[in-house]
Amino acid sequence: MLPRRSATMAPPDLNDAQRAILRNAGMEELWDKIFENWSPGDRIPMPVMTRHTFVESSISIGRLKCNQAPGGDYLVPCPKYRKERATVYLAVKRDDNDNTAFLWCDKKGEPVKRSEIILRCDVDIDRLKEMLCEDYNNNECYFIDEYNEAIKIAHGRTVLAFLVARTHRDGGLDRSPVHFCEETFRYKAHVFCFEDDPEINGDD
Repeated sequence: MLPRRSATMAPPDLNDAQRAILRNAGMEELWDKIFENWSPGDRIPMPVMTRHTFVESSISIGRLKCNQAPGGDYLVPCPKYRKERATVYLAVKRDDNDNTAFLWCDKKGEPVKRSEIILRCDVDIDRLKEMLCEDYNNNECYFIDEYNEAIKIAHGRTVLAFLVARTHRDGGLDRSPVHFCEETFRYKAHVFCFEDDPEINGDD
């Protein structure tokens, strides 16, 4: 854990020359964001990645022909959302290795057999996949860019908090380098889906 002062300090008041230095280095906006509702001595909140929701990454495409028990176990009572004429969806599915694919599923995101789906008469699967990918990828850009910007701010605050705390150790003679876990401040990369991604259960 990085040392920091227990007392909150006011953000530094920069003069025009100092502002110009930050501006020329492309750092002025970041500097202002670092000190927005924060000052050295405050807790440094870490961002949480926004996740794709089922609603955002799926689209209804038809209804079930007949009851489909969860996991194919017909000894288990069939829930309402898997009964005959229940709404069925095509969804973008992403695994732990960041591989994307399409999934035919119920409203809980559980797989259903494609052969047991009655598609809506107006359904164009290729067009729906294109729409799903566009929405998913737009959200992915927003989520990742928002997260990486927040990581950049948290990183800057961590470094500043360390430097401020260091000036108050050993009469200001402490010159220990900044140490932090690089993994904590690692940026995330975009993971996009594509219309030609495989269908997980498309051959059922």
